[in-house]
Amino acid sequence: MKKISNKSDYFIFGIFSGCVVTILYFALWISYTETDFKFVAAPSISGLTLLFGVFSASKVLKWHESKKNDKGFSMAESIVMSTYNCLMVVVNLEQLIIDSDVINTPLNEFKKERILKILETENDYFKVNHNVASVSNISLYKWNIEQNKEFTSPLHTIIDLYECLYNLLDRAVKDMLNDEMIYESTSIWHLLNTKLAKEMEIYNKLSINDIYLFNN
Repeated sequence: MKKISNKSDYFIFGIFSGCVVTILYFALWISYTETDFKFVAAPSISGLTLLFGVFSASKVLKWHESKKNDKGFSMAESIVMSTYNCLMVVVNLEQLIIDSDVINTPLNEFKKERILKILETENDYFKVNHNVASVSNISLYKWNIEQNKEFTSPLHTIIDLYECLYNLLDRAVKDMLNDEMIYESTSIWHLLNTKLAKEMEIYNKLSINDIYLFNN
């Protein structure tokens, strides 16, 4: 992740070596044709100034690439953190369904009001993190980063499960649940939960460097 491009290093080394050879050759040539030190010192000092300039430029280039890599790593990190934040919303909604017992018992007004407030808060939080993950993912190519194709991101399953749970709670609050809807919703919930558990088992074992390929 922190490695600097080898091409840049070779390019800088080539310039540096070329300048050294040129300066030495020019200084020796002058020493044969002029005996006054000022005639030798002038091109040598100019050459040293050029060398320091090349060296400074190389440091700036390395700093720029390092900062670029740091920014790219930060973007990848934000996707991972946003994915876990979205997962937390799903966990909260599942717990809300269980605590409120929306499947087995009718909701009174107090429970409905409580569920609506929680849904609003969780929905806003989910949207923010989903947007961060989506936009950051789109921008990865700017930092020369791509997702490792050997695994699938769990975010898609998290989104599907979130929509399933949100709709279940929303219908319960609006007294729109019937036996058929409950059966359909709980079946989808179970299938997605099983799928997500398998995906997260793999995802939790990966580092950011496993998930994303940093093409430095």
